[in-house]
Amino acid sequence: MYFTALAVFCFFALSGLIAVFFTQFGTLLILTGTVLFAFMTRFEVIGAGTLAWVAGLYAAGEVFENLAVILGAKRFGSSNAAVAGALIGGIAGAVAGAAFMGMGILPGTFLGIFAGAFLVELFIKRDVRGSIRAGIGSMMGRAGAILFKSAVGILMITITVTGIIGGAKAEKDKSEAAGAERTARAMRNGFGAAALEGRGFSRQKQKRGIV
Repeated sequence: MYFTALAVFCFFALSGLIAVFFTQFGTLLILTGTVLFAFMTRFEVIGAGTLAWVAGLYAAGEVFENLAVILGAKRFGSSNAAVAGALIGGIAGAVAGAAFMGMGILPGTFLGIFAGAFLVELFIKRDVRGSIRAGIGSMMGRAGAILFKSAVGILMITITVTGIIGGAKAEKDKSEAAGAERTARAMRNGFGAAALEGRGFSRQKQKRGIV
């Protein structure tokens, strides 16, 4: 079960790390792989501490992802409505891009972010140049979010792998200690049985007059 759980984690971790560049759910896949590994190994290898760190990093990545788009748009003078348009456009673009065998998700997301911010800003301010700046700022925020989430994903995987290695070593040491204890107990039982047998033999010789 351990190696099966390890294979499951590796699959989700690698898939999530790649998905960070194409979807908004890459770090969620990594978190799912970590939770599945812990569940499949009965939480004996990695425990609540590792899961808490990984879950916390996932939450931080999700918050920063949307915050980066907002800050990027604001940096270029976008209105609040344009920021909302960028967020909605990004989601719509990702969904539309998924129709192209998944490889269109990333460009669909960027195009949707730009279009959402641009169209809303143009509708409100009637300023083409300002609307273009709003779209570019939103896309730059999204690019920053991807880089940040990539780093978060790598850190999540690193923490999980470190926990797996440490937990596996602890389990090995525990197993070896238990084996040594069983061996010592068996030896003590063997010496005890030999001593009892020796005393019985001595009594038998005494009864026969040998001693």
